[in-house]
Amino acid sequence: MNRLVLILLLLTGSPALSAVDTLRGLTAVEDATLYNFLACDPEIEGEDCRRYNTGGLSTIMVGKNELDDHRAVMRFPGWDRALPDSSVLELTCTAGDDTDNRRVFVYPLTRRFFEGDENVAYPEPDSGVTWYHAWLDIGDSDSLSWTTPGGDYTAAVACTVLVSRPGVCRVRPFNRILNWWRTNSADPGIVLINQNSFPANSARRSFGASEGTAELAPRLLLYYGDEPVEWNGRRLKILTGARE
Repeated sequence: MNRLVLILLLLTGSPALSAVDTLRGLTAVEDATLYNFLACDPEIEGEDCRRYNTGGLSTIMVGKNELDDHRAVMRFPGWDRALPDSSVLELTCTAGDDTDNRRVFVYPLTRRFFEGDENVAYPEPDSGVTWYHAWLDIGDSDSLSWTTPGGDYTAAVACTVLVSRPGVCRVRPFNRILNWWRTNSADPGIVLINQNSFPANSARRSFGASEGTAELAPRLLLYYGDEPVEWNGRRLKILTGARE
């Protein structure tokens, strides 16, 4: 039988088509980079880059370069906490310090962070998430520190992704993290940590952020509906429309 005809028959015989929620943009995704580096700017004596909020920048970074170690944090306030049949987090790598495969681990955060919106060349460290803080407020009077600098997370649940060069990379199966959030009544946040394998000083990767170019921003795809269609040993997911 012609392959196209077979696929059409499979689609026709399906009682209902799957739907997909796409979470992307300022209202659906929040993100920032955490810097583990002391001397952030030589013009500001004694300043600490671990108090630097990057919530308003167009790029997030993960991994080491010669001076700095970076982690990225994300929240998905657009998720309605309904567990989908499957899910995929798409990240667009925009630059890398080398072209080796770098493994990035994705862990669920155990404490909520506030993204903040500092976006000038060197902001005053007065709002939003930092390496030290889930949020840092003016004068530190209303700040909340991480229990462990660099983010509070559980390593018991993880997803991984290999990133080598610019382009789209996909973190899956992301449902294990969604399910952990629901089971633990946790805030939907994650931290991305590079394995930083040798040579560690060229492990850094940059990704599009929610404040940057729309097509480069992180995207969480949530698939709902029937089981995937099986054809010739391959699983084909039917994706149509948007979920109300």
